[in-house]
Amino acid sequence: MPAVPAAPASESGRLRQGDGAYGRGDRHRRAGVTFASLGARRLKGLAEEVELFEVRPDGVPRGERARDPVCGMEMAPGQVAATLLVNGQTLALCCEKCLRLFLDASRQRGG
Repeated sequence: MPAVPAAPASESGRLRQGDGAYGRGDRHRRAGVTFASLGARRLKGLAEEVELFEVRPDGVPRGERARDPVCGMEMAPGQVAATLLVNGQTLALCCEKCLRLFLDASRQRGG
């Protein structure tokens, strides 16, 4: 089933399907908030990629985000459970399980 595009808020503040779709990379404003595309992502339990949007109050900049190389989860700096320095690049991991999976895969590759 194709992903349903995000729709702007109605006058009552609820989302209504069919009010219009936001394209990749677009930013739209509505009632004091900004909808910013985060791009297409694969989510657990879904067969196809879906377009994700970040919704934040106007005037609040997008925060720094790190992406876990194992599961793909995006995290704010305070959500990072572990960091590794690999080939001069800092990798952020969301939990001990992802850290162990990353280390095991690295050992199997001989790294």
